[in-house]
Amino acid sequence: IPGVEEEIPTLSRLLGAQTVETIQLEMPVGTIVGISKMGEIGIKVPSRNRDTERARLDKEIGKVEKELRTVEDRLSDKSFVDRAPAAVEEEHRQRLSDLSVQLAKLKEARADLN
Repeated sequence: IPGVEEEIPTLSRLLGAQTVETIQLEMPVGTIVGISKMGEIGIKVPSRNRDTERARLDKEIGKVEKELRTVEDRLSDKSFVDRAPAAVEEEHRQRLSDLSVQLAKLKEARADLN
């Protein structure tokens, strides 16, 4: 995975993991999932608490939903859209799209825990 391979030693230290592998495939149900600009990160943990992971995902979903509402509010504000340079408006529209995708993936990971 481009951009990740050189970060494996850092990831290993941060995770306290003996080995770190990069693979591109569907993550099994119950995998801890994080969403980053580089894509989805799945972490297999031998024994993990589903309730703790569910709570973590709920918190992350709440943060993304709040940020999504903020961007939607800005884009629905006629004054903002009229005054903002086209590049700023496009940046907000791209952010809206990115957040929507991120939210869908987090909700999917949350649903997979059930």
